[in-house]
Amino acid sequence: MLAEGMATHVERYDLFLDVFFRDLRFDGKLFITLESKEDVVLDSVGLRVSNVSGNGKTFDFEEKGDSLLVKSGPFKGMLEVQYSGTIPEALAGIYKAPFDGTYIITTNFEAANARRLLPCIDHPQCKAEFKLT
Repeated sequence: MLAEGMATHVERYDLFLDVFFRDLRFDGKLFITLESKEDVVLDSVGLRVSNVSGNGKTFDFEEKGDSLLVKSGPFKGMLEVQYSGTIPEALAGIYKAPFDGTYIITTNFEAANARRLLPCIDHPQCKAEFKLT
C-alpha cells in the first residue's frame, strides 16, 4: 500500500546478475514488485536499460539524467527491467577494488549508490526486501 505523499512503493526486488569478471561488466534482470500512482520513476546511474515490461505489456522508457522514466501509467504488479553496466574503480555502487595483488568486485551502497548496480528507489527512507541471484 502506498504511504501518504509517496508516488511509488516497492515491496521487493529480485535481481539476477551475471558478472563478467575479466571484462568488468555485468548484465542484470530485475523483477520489482511495486505499486505506483503514476508513471514509474527509478533511480539509475550509468546503466544501459534494454527492456522494461510488466503485467503482460512492454513499456516505453527514457533514461533522463539519474532517472529511468517508465511510461507505465499507474501500475501495480511486477515490473521486469533488463539492463547492463560496467564495473568502474570508483568506490560507489559495484566496483573493482585491489586485493592481495589482484582485484575483487565489491559494492558500496551507502547513502544513494545502489542505483549504480540496479534501477531502484534509492533513498534511505524507502525500504524493501531484496534478493540477489
